[in-house]
Amino acid sequence: MGSFDYECGAGPVELTGDPSDPRSIVIENGIVRVTYPQLASGPDQLGAHMLELMIDGQWRRVLDNWYGDWTFFASPFFEPAQAVHVLTESPDAVELAFEFDHWLDFPGSYSTRGHVPRWWDASTDGACEDSASCRCYLEGCGLPAIDFTGEAIFPHNYLDVPKYIRRVTFTKVIRVERCGSGYFVGYHSSPTLTWGSWIEDHPHLNGAGERESGLGWMASVTFASSGVVVRNPEAGGHRSLAITEQAVGPWWFSSMPAAPEGYALFIAQEHAMPSFVWQFDPTHTGTPLVHKMNPQIEADGRPGRYQSFIGAFEYLMTDREAEPTPEVRAAVISRLPLQWP
Repeated sequence: MGSFDYECGAGPVELTGDPSDPRSIVIENGIVRVTYPQLASGPDQLGAHMLELMIDGQWRRVLDNWYGDWTFFASPFFEPAQAVHVLTESPDAVELAFEFDHWLDFPGSYSTRGHVPRWWDASTDGACEDSASCRCYLEGCGLPAIDFTGEAIFPHNYLDVPKYIRRVTFTKVIRVERCGSGYFVGYHSSPTLTWGSWIEDHPHLNGAGERESGLGWMASVTFASSGVVVRNPEAGGHRSLAITEQAVGPWWFSSMPAAPEGYALFIAQEHAMPSFVWQFDPTHTGTPLVHKMNPQIEADGRPGRYQSFIGAFEYLMTDREAEPTPEVRAAVISRLPLQWP
């Protein structure tokens, strides 16, 4: 049964939609359904997918309608996926690669460091250096290129400003398997922003930017394999889930929505990655996520295809103060991938 060693009674995995129209893609296995809709956030979450769970014979969205699975790669996206590549299509698994032409020079508040971003029109907007509007989300309108030791790369005989990466092909790989209660997620880019040797030794470093994947703005109670429990809004601010401090796997965290919605969510990790619950206001619910979708370098020297698995299952939270119960912990553990494709 692939990554899930049990018989669930569900049917085969089905793929519908036209790969030339990424928004039309739907993958389902009778337990969950994954779509790529235009979310309520509009241009703010152009890379996000939506997970739906079969509850009482009806498909129900279980991720936040604004953020979906909180797909973020170094800077906001200018455009949605431009192409979908079908990697695997069988009754046991459907695997797709969503491809983005991802520019990192998104407008923001940081200095361009002399670079003129591609969206700036000097003929109508004037000289870039004279306008406070000509700024970027990232300092220098991109990320410095980094070698395998984690050191910035400088052009020959020009040691003041490092070489910047301002455009990548970002690929988000998704896999749904028969009997899976969710979907595998993999982040990759060309050129790469990470190198295995230094990112594995220092997983929290910001040299490759924020590369986030999560559950959206929805959490009332979040608990992790590390033993950490976070309650929002009681936490009052950002909290670490201490996943990278957990020496031995499996690594995972699970969240329940702010009201008794009848389901719980979880993210399993192929290897330990920095994970948090963001809370931006004292009254807000939590935003559980993987902060750095770091690659795992396999024995052949190449990065593994998947970093995480996003899942959901039916569960009714009746007494918030008693959460997490042994029942909900067992429900998460029973649905973790037993192997990673």
